[in-house]
Amino acid sequence: MRQQSGDGNSIQQVLKLLEREGVGAHLLQWIPTAALTQSLVSEVTDAQGSLSERELEVLRKIAQGYSNQEIADQLFISLHTVKTHARKINVKLAAKSRTQAIRKAQELNLI
Repeated sequence: MRQQSGDGNSIQQVLKLLEREGVGAHLLQWIPTAALTQSLVSEVTDAQGSLSERELEVLRKIAQGYSNQEIADQLFISLHTVKTHARKINVKLAAKSRTQAIRKAQELNLI
């Protein structure tokens, strides 16, 4: 894994991830800071790198408020394919809904 230094944006992503996971500041005292930062930056980087271009396209359309059928029509793919992409997006972003996937993608600056 490539270590990022001086990247304030990555630190912000890590802090948002910590907040989302409910990790309080008191817990951070029990975990070595370097290991925690490296692990969380790795998780953010993995999420960014794991979505395919097509999944990102579908995610952007979802964020714009289009229905699955509208996305299928615009991207010239089947409704089943859109649903498959949406399901994979949720899995990769650990989201339980379209709304949560959009929020997580925004936190990770994917959209």
